[in-house]
Amino acid sequence: AVDVPVIIGCSGNKEKDVEMFKATAAATESEVLMLSAADKATWEEVIPLAVKYDHNCLLWTSLDLNNQIKMNKDALELGLPRNRIVMDPTCATLGYGMEYSFSIYQRMRIAGLLGETDLAYPISGGTTNAWGAREAWMSEKQAPQWGKRAYRGPIWEIINALSLSLVGLDLAMCFHPVAAKHVKDITKQFFAEIPKVMEDKGYYDWVSARIKH
Repeated sequence: AVDVPVIIGCSGNKEKDVEMFKATAAATESEVLMLSAADKATWEEVIPLAVKYDHNCLLWTSLDLNNQIKMNKDALELGLPRNRIVMDPTCATLGYGMEYSFSIYQRMRIAGLLGETDLAYPISGGTTNAWGAREAWMSEKQAPQWGKRAYRGPIWEIINALSLSLVGLDLAMCFHPVAAKHVKDITKQFFAEIPKVMEDKGYYDWVSARIKH
């Protein structure tokens, strides 16, 4: 047993994933895990499992706002409570379409805040997709000008997660422990108390930008 939320991931093989979700969802009934994920090929089978065994469910779409709205509505019609839904509109990586993901996440979050109930759900993102960029995984022998891969990979993932967190990302699924640590440490600062030394320098007077020397 663990004292942190648990996500049950999948392999990408649709048939095997459904069978795996059937077994794990039943074995962990009422433990409130998250089944990750229901997509256009599996939602009709995966969502009812979340309903039956009282789990959260990640609803995955592919950078399409209308498809996300439709899947959210379908989940509600199948009986999944609103507080059991997490959206994942797909996380494209830095240099390979991240700006499009950025705009989709932004539109979803703003719509939800403005009262669009079909998009008023937590947003997850597979920031692990950062490792699909060759700049993240290519070895030093192949691209010595890019520096050490041990640094590049985590940095690529950190940038993905932090960029999307600015426009609504609630849950970053990280691959590298260094990336996860830094994303956690940096986002904690969003809610931290401003140090007294910054207050003394006029940090709060940002409108006039009159910083004390």
